Amino acid sequence: MASKKVHGLWVLGVGGEQDTLSDTEREIVLRTSLSGCAGLPVSAGVTSTRAAESLERARRFQELGCKSIFALQPVTSQSDGESVASFYQQLVDTGIETVAYIDTTPWEKQGCGVNAIISQLDPLWELSIAGVKLACSDFRIWVALNDRALRHGLLVYTASGRLAVAALALGAHGVIADDVTVAPDRFVELFEAWRKGDHATARELQYQVAEIGRLISEVSISGAKYALARQGLCAPDTRQPTAVDSNLGERIAAELNALR
Repeated sequence: MASKKVHGLWVLGVGGEQDTLSDTEREIVLRTSLSGCAGLPVSAGVTSTRAAESLERARRFQELGCKSIFALQPVTSQSDGESVASFYQQLVDTGIETVAYIDTTPWEKQGCGVNAIISQLDPLWELSIAGVKLACSDFRIWVALNDRALRHGLLVYTASGRLAVAALALGAHGVIADDVTVAPDRFVELFEAWRKGDHATARELQYQVAEIGRLISEVSISGAKYALARQGLCAPDTRQPTAVDSNLGERIAAELNALR
């Protein structure tokens, strides 16, 4: 893996099929990842609709050898910043390094204003978390939360590969997204170009991967798995009901061909 410039693994993520897995299946995924990672750090997702279940998974995954865990914050119509911070504090208290996955989209859809969302999350920055993964429909919110996280010394990742260059320009550390999995070589080139100061090349690579990211997101994990299957990396079947129709499949195939 070192020859492929892999520095760690992020498994059992959010928005994919992890929520359809039993606890036994999750352990199989984690044990397989740990045994095949050649000593690289592994971070595993513990997202659940129930906080108690997330905490139990965090403790169990720590026992199995995870370096860190991450979880999507539980947001409902009754949620507020204090409840979100309380959830992550409980994960931190388990003793394992914790990354918070903050998706403000539910609040945005509920009509909560930009400034209100930003201030709601202020309690989060006082916690001893290692970093945050940010997903926001309104880029103004993303920028503000990124700034606050960086000022508190946290690692920051964007949840969209289409924002890679923008995120790097604003000081973020990386991208954790399905389009990165589909086109990893292009994203490695993008990050290397940015770090060398070759921003023109980084922007060109961003342009190249933007459309594949948009296409695979149309049908959630099904789009990403279809693209990976086209490259011979997995089977296209998913446990989710969404599917790639022939029209979308042709568009994804054309974008993959363009990346070669």
